[in-house]
This record gives sequence, C-alpha cells and structure tokens, in this order.
Amino acid sequence: MIPMKVCAIFLVLYGLLAACTETHDAKKPTQEKQTIQQSEKEKEIADPIEAITKLQPNELTGSEIKKREQDIELLNRTKKLTKYRYPPMSRCGGTLEGYYSGNELILINSAFGGELGSETSQKIYWQNHQPIKILYQENWVDMEKYNKKYPNENEFDETKMMYTDTLYSIELGKTWKFRKSAGQKTISTVIDSSLVNYLINCAFSMKEELETNKKIVK
Repeated sequence: MIPMKVCAIFLVLYGLLAACTETHDAKKPTQEKQTIQQSEKEKEIADPIEAITKLQPNELTGSEIKKREQDIELLNRTKKLTKYRYPPMSRCGGTLEGYYSGNELILINSAFGGELGSETSQKIYWQNHQPIKILYQENWVDMEKYNKKYPNENEFDETKMMYTDTLYSIELGKTWKFRKSAGQKTISTVIDSSLVNYLINCAFSMKEELETNKKIVK
C-alpha cells in the first residue's frame, strides 16, 4: 500500500508534467504560423528579384523614352492600337487593359480601387517586350487632413474626403530615373528600390496575364 504522502507527491509531479506538456503543445501552432509567415515573406522578397532578371538592359536615353511615349500616345489617340481587356481582376493591377500594335504589347493601363474612393493606377510603356517607363499614381484617403478639418464628426462623410495625389515616374533606360511628385512639386528623385522592383514585377505579371487571357474591346 502506497503511503498518502507519496501519492500526494506523485499527483503534484503529474500535474506539473501535464502543464508543461500543454504549454509546449500550445506553442506549436504559433511556431508553425511563424514558419509559414516567414516562408511567405521570403517568397515576397524573392519575386521581385526574379522579375528583375526578365528586364533586359537597354541603351535608351531619356529623350528616346520620351519620344517613344509620345509615339504610343499618338497611336492611341488616333485609334491605331488594338485594345484588349483582361476579364478577371489582375493580381497586382486590378482592372487591366493592354494596347497592341499588331501582336506587340506597347501600353498597359491598370487601376485598383480601394475603400472610401482610394485608387492606384499604372500606365506602362513598352518597347521590344520590355517596360521602359512606368507611371504609378496613388490617390489615398488623407485621414490626417480629414480629421483636422472635421475633428467633431463621428462618421466619415465620403463627399468630404480628401486624397493624396502622388505620382511616381520611373524611366528604365540606360540610366534609370525616378521622380516622386505631388502636384507640380518634386518630393524625391532618390530611387525607391523596393517600389521599383515591385512595379517591374507587376508589369511582367500583367503582361503574362494578358498573354493567357484577353478579350478584345471594340
């Protein structure tokens, strides 16, 4: 017969062991989640690098890129391009339209709508199947300005919303050029590598989407 004191000690030890096991098991989902998140983050970092390898170097000057942009806009205005739409939503561009000269994609327009009227848009000029200029526009809800102007409102009034108006102009020629502006004011000319890599990646992604599924717009 086991003495009562020994039984009590055994029960205490058993309880501690169970508590440790439960704590260890409880940590498992968190550890697994962290591993998954880390893998996804590593993939996000890798994607732009893969896209950059698709971008072929060129010897285009700023004036040559400008001329190409003007030529494409003229062809578009005079209805000499064939317009296609990507029926689903683009993974990174939202509503997606591609403009072709013959079988060659030379212009992409895309727009992504967000909450409370926020929107981002891209216009991408192409030459020899490569993006040479990207115009990326951000129109985000400016909550700081809204709250300063209407500090006593409990609910948002969309008709009173104010928006940021930020334009990124990126030239991908012999020398890369970057300009971030708001209105007529230049905010920065220092290349934002993360943003540029993302936009190049997105450009090639949208090109591939149009190649796999596009519908002519008449």
